[in-house]
Amino acid sequence: RHGDDDRELEVVDWLMQGDPAIRWQVMSDLLGASPQKVSAERAQVGRDGWGARLLAVQDADGCWAGALYSPKWTSTTYSLLLLERLGLPHGNDRALAGCRRLWDGATWFDGGLTFAKSIRQAETCITGMLVLLAAAFGHDDARVDPTVEWLVDEQLDDGGWNCESIRRGSSHGSFHTSITVLEALSAYERGG
Repeated sequence: RHGDDDRELEVVDWLMQGDPAIRWQVMSDLLGASPQKVSAERAQVGRDGWGARLLAVQDADGCWAGALYSPKWTSTTYSLLLLERLGLPHGNDRALAGCRRLWDGATWFDGGLTFAKSIRQAETCITGMLVLLAAAFGHDDARVDPTVEWLVDEQLDDGGWNCESIRRGSSHGSFHTSITVLEALSAYERGG
């Protein structure tokens, strides 16, 4: 057993030498550090390492890659989702600028949102992502509460959500869409 303890300490030490996005989570989840110490380390996400590098390539207008949603992995939506996963703190000015661009650039249909140009219907996954980002970063917008109500109303009989329910009539929840919406609702609840 003693050798296992040593190995665990080596792994924790190795993790603590990494990016602030890793360190704050190790401090919180593995080391049981105080909330103040975790917050101080988490604040470094926007100043150092991966988070800072991603913020540095944000366009002057608040977007990434000059786009709101597509290209998928480099656009504003996905850059902000990555920053949220890295732990960029609530209230970051750069993240809020990106959130404003997303919410102002989305098209509204019956309470839900989309970025699609050719589909004239709301999209559950996109709506969930935008609610998550608004809640995570503190984007204060009167449209968020009614959008959350729309998401809740889109829940299917099996308890899940599915992006295909509006366009194709799918009546069962999908794992991806359900997780997206549940993460959004959880962030919304934590945000008060």
